[in-house]
Amino acid sequence: MKLIAKAEQNYPFSEHIIHVENSAGKNYELVTWHFPNGQMVQLVMYSPEDAELYSMPPSLVLADEGDQGQFYTAKEIELFLSRIMNS
Repeated sequence: MKLIAKAEQNYPFSEHIIHVENSAGKNYELVTWHFPNGQMVQLVMYSPEDAELYSMPPSLVLADEGDQGQFYTAKEIELFLSRIMNS
């Protein structure tokens, strides 16, 4: 069983988080999810409700996902990640 760091518990699908990189002196974290379907995605998390897409598989094209990779609500982030997980 994976021990989940406190920071990871604030993010959706925390059971699939494989890495959280804290920025030194900055107010964000680079969070990496690896889903059972093999897809991996990274978001720069400024808060649980504010994120920016850092990387995702080039084979995935998802329409209408944020404003050029920006997510402004926790629901947008969760919807984006669920679509990656279920792709």
